[in-house]
Amino acid sequence: MESSYDIQSDPPSSLNSPPTPSSSKRSHPSSNLADENPSHVEFLKSKRISFSTAVSVLPIPLRTEYSTRASSLMWSSASSLWENAARNALEFGAEGWNWKECLEDERMIYWRNEKVHPVHFINSAGNEHVGMEG
Repeated sequence: MESSYDIQSDPPSSLNSPPTPSSSKRSHPSSNLADENPSHVEFLKSKRISFSTAVSVLPIPLRTEYSTRASSLMWSSASSLWENAARNALEFGAEGWNWKECLEDERMIYWRNEKVHPVHFINSAGNEHVGMEG
């Protein structure tokens, strides 16, 4: 069932007032551009977004209303979440717990038709495995 709602009839009060300046005085990266190029200010002022006043409302099924197949595609089991969290922790730890050092796809090892993090090929003594469990 589809219905329409006119957002003009009851807009949130936050939409009617301009944002308040934050207490911190950090400058936006584009503010330096405005100092160097006054036309940049005009460009920024010309870029605006707007929203339609009429929207379509569609019902979202309850979790229990999805088929077993659809549910299995959308949600993971608790054991799968634990396995993924453990794998992610191992891989992130191998990268020094530093998000800037995370390996990109091109540095992964292609094994059994999947991209695998290199840490899975190294045992606790630092010797390389010839294969991987699983």
